[in-house]
Amino acid sequence: MKSKLLWLSEFRGLNEMIDRKHNIKTRTREDDSFRVIFFTGCGLERIMFEELLTAFIKGSPDPMDIFEEIKKHYKRVLKSMKAESEDLATAVNDHLVEIEWLLEDGPQDDEDKIRDQMQSVQLLIGSRIAFHLLNLTGWNWADARDIFWVEEDYQRTGPSEEKVKTGLDQLFSENQIKLPVLTQGGLVGTDDNNSLVIKMNSLIEGAARELNIEMVRL
Repeated sequence: MKSKLLWLSEFRGLNEMIDRKHNIKTRTREDDSFRVIFFTGCGLERIMFEELLTAFIKGSPDPMDIFEEIKKHYKRVLKSMKAESEDLATAVNDHLVEIEWLLEDGPQDDEDKIRDQMQSVQLLIGSRIAFHLLNLTGWNWADARDIFWVEEDYQRTGPSEEKVKTGLDQLFSENQIKLPVLTQGGLVGTDDNNSLVIKMNSLIEGAARELNIEMVRL
């Protein structure tokens, strides 16, 4: 049987994720050939972090005020989830601390690198919440930076087609991470422990085709 990966297009927000939860669970439960789910984020959180980035780079309005609203947002999200997990809350808080340190230090890098750092936190938090919310029996959570990476990030070109193919092949061979797994779509690690957020859907789709892995969009 051909292995499959499920590509989840961006959710508008938590409510849409909840609305689509049953469909996702049904698809994965009825077809055990799904081995990987790629989560590509929530539009609401992306907009909030874009606003934070703009304020941080331009200095107006106060980015700390926006950050406080982001923290309140995630606190409400966690509270609204009936099966709130202490581990999940800790993970969300740890990722938000990264943003807090960034804001306290002030802009140290160019805008693209700061954007990557903020968007990577947004994707990491979002994928953890999605994993917890979906509650897929037997599935695992993984960080895509352990699957896809580049040696240098100064050009922000993302991994080559060959590296995406190698990473996907190793993932489906269970050489890196125990399957089945939910991870982020578009998050890449670098050899100096930075993060890149790259549009990778076409790269992953091409690699999957070559590896005879079926890519299903939902």
